[in-house]
Amino acid sequence: MHESFSITQEIARNKMIALDEDTHTYRWDGIKVPGVTEVLTRTGIATLPDLEPLRRGRYRGSIVHKAIELTEKGTLAEDNLTNNTELAELNILGYLNAYRRFRDEWIAKIVNFEMVVGHEIFRYAGKLDQLSITIDGRLCVWDWKSGKLPWWVELQTGAYLEAILSMKELNLESDELWHGAVAFRPDGTYDTPRLSQGRSGFSIFRQALNIVNFTDRKAA
Repeated sequence: MHESFSITQEIARNKMIALDEDTHTYRWDGIKVPGVTEVLTRTGIATLPDLEPLRRGRYRGSIVHKAIELTEKGTLAEDNLTNNTELAELNILGYLNAYRRFRDEWIAKIVNFEMVVGHEIFRYAGKLDQLSITIDGRLCVWDWKSGKLPWWVELQTGAYLEAILSMKELNLESDELWHGAVAFRPDGTYDTPRLSQGRSGFSIFRQALNIVNFTDRKAA
């Protein structure tokens, strides 16, 4: 089943879902739908206070994600990570080396990365960091963090998992798919990955999604 997962099918499927990177909003067939992170933040599950250290942490995280993406595309100009003063101060190379170490120790095959997915029934969308097969043969949805893993990350990755399972053309069963998260450190190491097949958190996410949809309807 893992080998039959078609990236071509995934790309074709997601032509209906458009992501505006600047505003981080999703449109499905031209209609705005909630994003996974939006649902968690608007309902207070994921608290992201607008404080300078946290803003800087989120900024650093976005650069780390981009560096990982460019690494996998083979287009990263790695010298920039040390020659650029700001990137050097943020120690992006350290986080990137942590990812590389994780990849070498955990991942057998990358199926896709920076992948936009959407739930066929509940109509939300999100962008997962990577879909890959682990060395021990598990097909896993991953999210990267450049800080401590928050408690709600399992709700986030679980929502991505449910979106993939809803894509009937992929013909995946719940016992074939895992979801996980990893925290990378600036010293080139990473915390033990948090990996699960648990689906119970999706009921919490759906309640949060209902609240977001209800408030949007009332505001329209």
